[in-house]
Amino acid sequence: MSIDLSKLSAKELFELARQKEQEEQRQAELNEHLNKLKQQREELLSKFNKALSKLDDEIKQLQQQREKLLGGHEQELAHLDKEIASARQQAQADTLEAPSPVSPRQEAPQRPTPPSKPAAAQAPSLEPSTSAARQPPENVENIDDMYIKIRELTKTREYISETLLKEKLKGMGFSNTTISKGLTQLLKDKRLIHKGGGSYVLGKK
Repeated sequence: MSIDLSKLSAKELFELARQKEQEEQRQAELNEHLNKLKQQREELLSKFNKALSKLDDEIKQLQQQREKLLGGHEQELAHLDKEIASARQQAQADTLEAPSPVSPRQEAPQRPTPPSKPAAAQAPSLEPSTSAARQPPENVENIDDMYIKIRELTKTREYISETLLKEKLKGMGFSNTTISKGLTQLLKDKRLIHKGGGSYVLGKK
């Protein structure tokens, strides 16, 4: 609504001017407050974008580490599966190569009978024959030697894989047959314990 200023008194004109000045000051304060809010909004958005970008980078790095970890894990599993399969094949081959064991009692009748001698001379000839009958199989000494070597191989490790153990024993001069029989006997005597995954640890004996 328009106002005819010519009809207003000096007091009314002064009051009207004062009201207008107050409105202009209030509008200026509102504009200043609005500008501050806009600036705060821009700063908040800038911080948010920086934080979001940082989180995106961290997520990307974690995903890369995850993929690397999974890749290494799959490679280790594949290596272990290959080692287990190789150990099984070697065990089957050693089983096929191993001859049937012959006890000393079965070998004794095959030895030639010594010629008859006087009763006084027969005592010395019987003593070697008796000691030979009581002597353990020839491979017992090899098994004990093998056990000593295994103890040396496991000094710096908790367990040893079957494949690595057989390779080390072969390098020390033990044959496949002796290794197969020796491991079987050591397991039976509980001087060696078979763990999962084709590995061995020393027993309590």
